[in-house]
Amino acid sequence: MHGAAGYAAVIPLLLRAGPGVVAPAVPDRRLGGDSAYVVSLVRAIPGPAVLVGHAYGGAVVTVAGVQDDVTALVHLAGYAPDEGECLAGLQAEFPAPPPAGALVRTRVPGRGPDGTGTEVSVDAARFPALLAADVDPAVAPPRHTLTRAVACHCLGDIP
Repeated sequence: MHGAAGYAAVIPLLLRAGPGVVAPAVPDRRLGGDSAYVVSLVRAIPGPAVLVGHAYGGAVVTVAGVQDDVTALVHLAGYAPDEGECLAGLQAEFPAPPPAGALVRTRVPGRGPDGTGTEVSVDAARFPALLAADVDPAVAPPRHTLTRAVACHCLGDIP
């Protein structure tokens, strides 16, 4: 789920091990909508599914993971909200993580009263040191280009 681009090197390893792999580009617009999207993908997969989520993707797989065909959830530094919790509330319980100071906010068309919204992403210049420190520098910049921005209102959605 969200953040899957950062784990692109894992996909060939999983495929060699035997399981099928689907690494969708989740819309990152609304927790409920993103989770419903994942549920639709799970229903299209014959047999059981293991959902893996990083960061916001952890919340998505937590909400989507109540399906009968989901046999396990894997959270890679991912949020796992209980019913009634939002990500902003969970994050507020802890000191801000290092990437928080490197977030770039971008105004985009959205659902705000003025027809706009805000997306957040990690500053491209700071991305390698913050989120790919152990990755070959020749590979880290392309991973940033694959990273999707998250709509800010996702952080306040309550499952």
